[in-house]
Amino acid sequence: MVKTERTVEKKEIPFALGYLTFPLSPREQVCLLGTNCQDCGTVLLGTRGRCENCGTSNVKVTPLSQEGKIWSYTIMRYVPSWPFPSVNPYSPPIPVAWVELPEGVRLVSHIKCSPEEMKIDLPVKLVVERGWEDEDGNDVLMYRFRPVGGKNE
Repeated sequence: MVKTERTVEKKEIPFALGYLTFPLSPREQVCLLGTNCQDCGTVLLGTRGRCENCGTSNVKVTPLSQEGKIWSYTIMRYVPSWPFPSVNPYSPPIPVAWVELPEGVRLVSHIKCSPEEMKIDLPVKLVVERGWEDEDGNDVLMYRFRPVGGKNE
């Protein structure tokens, strides 16, 4: 029997299931998913079977807005641990913010801009891009935000 080498096709996969809409392409159309409680009105990031506020299972999964605004921010001056490896732990400053979406959801995200551009209420837009490569060689897609009207618009 002759052994042949099998090539594995590289895939794009989400960073976690239940947080991004499918299909993952084109990326400009991908949204974050939220769970909207039909009883108390709370909206949570990601898909869930119950409302974390009131406990009901009367919830509906819905795509969230692609645009929001900076609610609060900081500038990280060190590189976080895996999956963001770096040779230099003090590489360039990384803008990170609590982004508030129109649905009321607030989530933490890297912001694709310079530290000088960061400010409260800065309008931002969702960007879905390669975050890292997993152990199987797949590109893991992650969400980030960038200023509206900024580069890559």
